[in-house]
Amino acid sequence: MFQEKLKEHIDAKNISHEKLAELSGVSLRHIEAILIGESRKLPPAPYIRGYLLKMANVLNANGDELWSIYEREMKESLIQTSGAADRLPHNRFALKRLNSSVIIGTLIAIVVLAYGAANVDRFLGKPSLVIQNPGSETLVTTANVILITGSIDPKDALVIDGEPQTTDTKGNFSKSYNLDEGLNRITFTARRLLGRETTITRQIIYQP
Repeated sequence: MFQEKLKEHIDAKNISHEKLAELSGVSLRHIEAILIGESRKLPPAPYIRGYLLKMANVLNANGDELWSIYEREMKESLIQTSGAADRLPHNRFALKRLNSSVIIGTLIAIVVLAYGAANVDRFLGKPSLVIQNPGSETLVTTANVILITGSIDPKDALVIDGEPQTTDTKGNFSKSYNLDEGLNRITFTARRLLGRETTITRQIIYQP
């Protein structure tokens, strides 16, 4: 075994690990890692070969023979520890394969955010409401029926005195309104999808 062979040379030379490190120029930690077979603490193979040649020169040993034994045992160790579950070295810079559900979810989120941004006024803005007739806040008339007209955004809903009303495709509306004698209050409300409202009140005084 390599470690036993190397220890024999060290014992034969009657030299401490510290002295071997001093004379060979190989660090003490690397010498001890080689002696206990701690390959994880050692540099790549070319460096180890250089270490063994330096140590062999101090120990009056055959450095090529030590390296040959070490290399053979390392190869045998790799063969014994490898198997079907082994993986090739991982490239940490390679693009990772994304899960299809993650991709679909991300695309849906992007579409929803884009739609919301493009329609923020549609959901959160204040509805428009224009009353064309009666045009003034207060009107006095001798007729008992008045035609009320106006317009809203066709995507909003119209309510007159608490009752839903229909509009045409452009949002225009017209309605005949029967007046009671005296003061009549008509309340117009335009409602947006998320509940925002615009309300206008007109007062009509009917004097027969």
